[in-house]
Amino acid sequence: MQKEFSSLIRDSIRFVEQNRSLPFFEGFLLEKKSIKKRPVKKPIVKVEKQTAPTLPKAEPSKKQEPPKPIVKETAAPLRETPVISEKVIDRFEDVKMHVRKVLPEIPYIQDIPTDQQAKIIAENWKYHSQISPFIILYNSKNQKEKTFLENLAKALSVYFVPTKVIFANEIEKENRWEVILDPSVLKFIIAPDDQIWDLPHMMSHYSENPAKSLVFLDEVPLFLIPNLSMYFQDPTLKSSLWKAICQKVSALQLSL
Repeated sequence: MQKEFSSLIRDSIRFVEQNRSLPFFEGFLLEKKSIKKRPVKKPIVKVEKQTAPTLPKAEPSKKQEPPKPIVKETAAPLRETPVISEKVIDRFEDVKMHVRKVLPEIPYIQDIPTDQQAKIIAENWKYHSQISPFIILYNSKNQKEKTFLENLAKALSVYFVPTKVIFANEIEKENRWEVILDPSVLKFIIAPDDQIWDLPHMMSHYSENPAKSLVFLDEVPLFLIPNLSMYFQDPTLKSSLWKAICQKVSALQLSL
């Protein structure tokens, strides 16, 4: 039965293919071409609404209490322990006794001397290095007056002996006039008359010889010159000052 049915289908298909030009089949073919395929609708998938996670409700803010003051615990005062003074044992006493017997001519010093005397000598040497055969003292902060005295010192260094300008106030503060007024080195001092009277330590070395019209600091001759403002007002007075200094040096017959 199946064979007969399949042969019938094959014969029918063959007949149709051979008779395509018949008008009956042309209408069928046109209708087949005009039929459009309907788009296949995709199934609509329902999307479930996603619910947002519920956040925990914030608790009402509590009032912050002020921090409690930190109380520091005070340590109990330490008890002072009595200092036990131990007797120092001199382990070289036998050696010292033996040295004193063998070398009695060497002085024995029990206590170690301090360096105070050495410091004094060092300080004195610092000021002693400022000494020259002639010095000019000044006690003013006026730069113009200082320059004038420095020029005078240069002239004295050229025509006579080395001359230095020294700020008297520094020596007065340390009271080192005994070091400065060394007659073995210092031979002549020049100072403005109005700048020395407020130096009490220096004035303790001041002396006069009215008969010879001489003034000294200890044993060193002192030549006082007038107020320096005069030489700025009238520069011609500088030459008379120079002559007076030269006459004083020659009159003293200084061993330069």
